[in-house]
Amino acid sequence: MDSMPLVNALFAGRTVFLTGGSGFVGKVVIEKFLHDVPDVEKIFVLVRAAKGKSAQQRWADISQCALFNRVRAERPWALDKVVPVEGDITVDDMGLSETDLKAVLEETSVVLHCAATVRFNDTLRNAIELNVKGVDRMIKLCKRMPKLDCRFLGADQDGGSRASGLVFFPYHSRNGWRKSPAPLCFLHCSTCYVNVDKEGDIEEKLYDVVCDPHKLIDVCLGHSWMSDEMLNGITGSITKKYFNTYCFTKHVAENFKELVRRECVDLPTLIFRPAIIAGIWKDGIPGWADAFQGITANALGFGTGTIPRMPCDTNNPLDVVPVDVVSSMMITCAAYRLHLTEKKDRSMPVFHCNSSHLNPLSASHYRNLCGSFLAAYPLEMMLFSPSAGTRGSPALEDGLHAFKQLVVGPALDKTAELLAGRKPFWARTFAKCREVYQVFIPFTSKRWIYQSNGMVELIERMQPEDRQTFDFDLRQLDWTDFISDVLFGMKTFLTKNDIMSDEKLARARRKVRIHQGIELAATLIFAWLLSVVLTGGLTSWTVALPLALAFYAYFNCALHTTVPIGTIDSYRKRMCAEMQVEPSEKCQAA
Repeated sequence: MDSMPLVNALFAGRTVFLTGGSGFVGKVVIEKFLHDVPDVEKIFVLVRAAKGKSAQQRWADISQCALFNRVRAERPWALDKVVPVEGDITVDDMGLSETDLKAVLEETSVVLHCAATVRFNDTLRNAIELNVKGVDRMIKLCKRMPKLDCRFLGADQDGGSRASGLVFFPYHSRNGWRKSPAPLCFLHCSTCYVNVDKEGDIEEKLYDVVCDPHKLIDVCLGHSWMSDEMLNGITGSITKKYFNTYCFTKHVAENFKELVRRECVDLPTLIFRPAIIAGIWKDGIPGWADAFQGITANALGFGTGTIPRMPCDTNNPLDVVPVDVVSSMMITCAAYRLHLTEKKDRSMPVFHCNSSHLNPLSASHYRNLCGSFLAAYPLEMMLFSPSAGTRGSPALEDGLHAFKQLVVGPALDKTAELLAGRKPFWARTFAKCREVYQVFIPFTSKRWIYQSNGMVELIERMQPEDRQTFDFDLRQLDWTDFISDVLFGMKTFLTKNDIMSDEKLARARRKVRIHQGIELAATLIFAWLLSVVLTGGLTSWTVALPLALAFYAYFNCALHTTVPIGTIDSYRKRMCAEMQVEPSEKCQAA
């Protein structure tokens, strides 16, 4: 098998243009570049102005977060390589100013396109604008970058020299002036779930899609007569097959026969498909994450008691992948595409970055880990007692959520208003919980095994040094340790619990017992009221008690099996070591 040069050598002297750099994955990718790719020349990061802050101000805030602690401590000068450029993928030329556009076009030789809307329930119009039209805009921009155009292979250019058919440009590395090949890489970050309409084994290839993306853009964005109401009608039929607008538009954007395969004839392209992305495994702060998504959003529902059950086939795998695996593999994939370009290989590789094939995590194991963790280390804030279950049916659970939204919520709100003058809270909260449940439950309906032979082959092509530096071998991951770290990370960085306080942990455990007592009493009262309706008598305890026992058993008993989990003392030590602070200090997110 053909081996590839060192990743750093392939990126040496290159300028990278990254979209989505302010997102969860984008931040980790930037940090990895700065820490482990010392000879990369520059990283242009596309950042939207938001909340009254410019791109430069937003990047300044991002660079101060805990994730960048080790870069600030070990390679502080590397932060100067990041150049935030203000823009927006919903605008032609990415909304770049004339000066920034000129610099990006002239200097960029590697493009990592990660920007997208990841809101599963986003409107179809907005999802098309960001996930389909945004890709189209990015491709058009890439085709104007002379260092990315394969038509320059073997052509003389000013400032370059011909060598084995490649164009070389001078750059300065730690070892002095060298020459670097010009044509590089366009990496499109997609998702494994572009093929949710299928089931079983999903290969690393491009499948046929349902429509031409150019026609979709033209119909949905180019015609003023296509109203939001009409698009909402289309959305209903689409989501029956593709679950949500995110999966559908990502699916359409991969119609590379039309959108990229036709448009990217002259671009060295690679498709990168990650699965459900979770916190950091071992390359950085364990469990670090900056947003609720995927399993942390699900774990929050378990931990707060608001979404206590997610019915599913517990033998099916949850395709979870650590974010540091995603960043390391993405950078290595881009380096591999550079290697192919140097060999004049114009293929369009597709790589899955996932665990269901090589090291599957069953839904039952995840449930047991969550349930065991939350019993030992509950969240400081909860609405109900924590619960992690998979029993029941999707329809039954949706009915229970509807009952809480339409009956229980308004009743609690009215009671709180009469007794304490409080504003409505419960009905709105239950409605949000039902919305989140409906977003996630379709992903439990099928069994997907995303083949990841490309991951194994890529590891085999890497130099031994790179296998250590860019370690994305998921076969080595221990799910008990990792899920424990993800949940500790959720407590620390997302729910902002004081992970160093034993007193607050004890208080949270007491709160769980109080909630359990209240819920038991509420179950008895509800069963009694139901018995009154059924029998017409106020003393029908022979009906009420069996009902109460049945309800309590379904909602509270044997929802998970207790299994070993990581300890909080171990997590505290490892987290503080990675954050480079003393364990006695407050190791909270910056």
